Order: sequence, then structure tokens, then C-alpha cells
Amino acid sequence: IPVMFGGFSSTYYDRELIERPEVDYVVRGDSTEEPVLQLMQHICGRPGAPALADIPNLTWRGPDGTVHVNEIGYSPANLDNVLIDYSYVVKAVARYRDLASFVPFKGWLGYPITAALSVRGCTHGCRTCGGSAAAFSALHNRRRPAYRAPENLAQDIRNIARFSKGPVFILGDIRQAGPEYADRFLTAIAGYRGPVILELFDAADRQFIERVAAAIPNWTLEISMETHSDEVRAAFGRPYKNSSIEDTMRYALETGVQRLDLFFMIGLPKQDYQSVMDTIDYCEHLMRDLDKGSPRRLIPFIW
Repeated sequence: IPVMFGGFSSTYYDRELIERPEVDYVVRGDSTEEPVLQLMQHICGRPGAPALADIPNLTWRGPDGTVHVNEIGYSPANLDNVLIDYSYVVKAVARYRDLASFVPFKGWLGYPITAALSVRGCTHGCRTCGGSAAAFSALHNRRRPAYRAPENLAQDIRNIARFSKGPVFILGDIRQAGPEYADRFLTAIAGYRGPVILELFDAADRQFIERVAAAIPNWTLEISMETHSDEVRAAFGRPYKNSSIEDTMRYALETGVQRLDLFFMIGLPKQDYQSVMDTIDYCEHLMRDLDKGSPRRLIPFIW
């Protein structure tokens, strides 16, 4: 049975993986739908299937053990041809009468979260992120982000809602492609009552937050502040100030966000022990002074 690896880590470690006798193929890059299709056609011996040397993004080992690393030639400019279709999981569960084998992770049935993909690539350069603009350029041959049409993104969420009542996490800040993209998406999704999780990569004004709350009232917001220190955050690659992001949090809480998750990190540039302890104190300030309601909606995480 051929064994294939793919994904961000596999792209970075493709040479190490292909040296393992258990591994037959590594498909590199952030978009592997077409290369995997070609590889499956080759493995199945389909007439007209490409040779291994002609399949883009592929790292493979020849019969004599020689490792071949094909160029990452498949990196689509947009995601309009990509469909994250969860319906096959539902059909498979019904067909095989086996739910346990298709649960993606432990505890999923209690919190059946799914994902909708707005973008591959990023406009930011955060130092530790494997999905930063620099990482996408160096590893995946992606010079600029590829976006899914906002109307298609909204339809993806509605499709998921046909079989799942759990939250849908929109991967990527919907403002990355510009205000028109965000406005088109919010127009297309308006009236949706299911739970939706948004993430923001920097501060947002009151008008945008109110627009979100009106379109998807059952929403959760995630913000990765990384640190309480403006200096450390700037060194990490996020230039916004505490004052502006606190305003964003305040707008979200005032407009009825269901939950506000804040993420902080340890080990950042210019960060020391005292800075980490000050971040913990800052979390206390946010929980005490911004989130005064009950039950608590502002939840900080640090690792």
C-alpha cells in the first residue's frame, strides 16, 4: 500500500521523510488537490496518467533509491476550485455504520467544530508562524495569498450547517483581501444563525464589529495578541497597540459576541521572564475591567 505524506511540516521535512523506507511519496505545498489527483491516476495506472517526474510538488524515490524533488509548480491563484466537503464523512458513517472511525479527534462529538477556508497564504510576517508570508513564499512557492470567493465561503458555511449544528471556524482574517471582500462575505452570510468563529489579525473599528454582529449574531472572536507589550509584539511582527485592540475587544463585547478568546505566547523576541509575568497580570486586567458580565466571555490562553 503506497504511503503518502503532505502538509506544512511534510513540506519542510520532505527529504527526511522520503529517506524512510516506509514512505513512498511526499506531496509538498499548500495546495495539493491536483498533484494528489495526478499521483492517484499514476498509481492506479490510468491511461494518460503523468509519469512521476511530471507531477508537480512531488518528492519521490525511484526504483534505484534515488530521491527526486519535483518543482512546486501547482500553487493556484485563488481557491474557487477547492471544496471542503464534509458530506462524504456523513455518507461514510451511514454506509459503514461506524461513527468512531470518522471522528477527527477525541471530544469532537461534544464540540463538533468544523472549518471553512477563506485563504491560503498570509499578508503578515509573524516570526514564529509556519503560515507567515515568508514561510509561504519559501516553502510553498506562494508569493501572494489565494482567496476563496466570499460568496462561496458563505455557501460553504451553509452547506456545513445542513448536517452539523456545531461552530464553523473561518480560517483567516476576512479583511485580508480588503474591505470589499469582507463586506461581500458579510452580505452573503447575513441571516445565518449558526455558530461562527472569526479570527482577527489586527484591530478593527466599531463599524466593522457591528457589521459582523448584525450578519452573524451567534459569533465567537479569536485574537492572537501574543503579549501585553507593544514593543515585544512589534518585534514579533504584529504592529498594533494595546489601546486599539482593547477597543476592538470592547466593541465585540458590547455588540454581543458569544465568546472572546485571546492567545498569548512565551518565547518571543525581546521577551523575558518579567515580561511573561506582566502578561499574566495584563490578562487579569482584561478579565476584570473589560469583561464585567456574567457568564464570563473573555477567555485568555497562554503557552
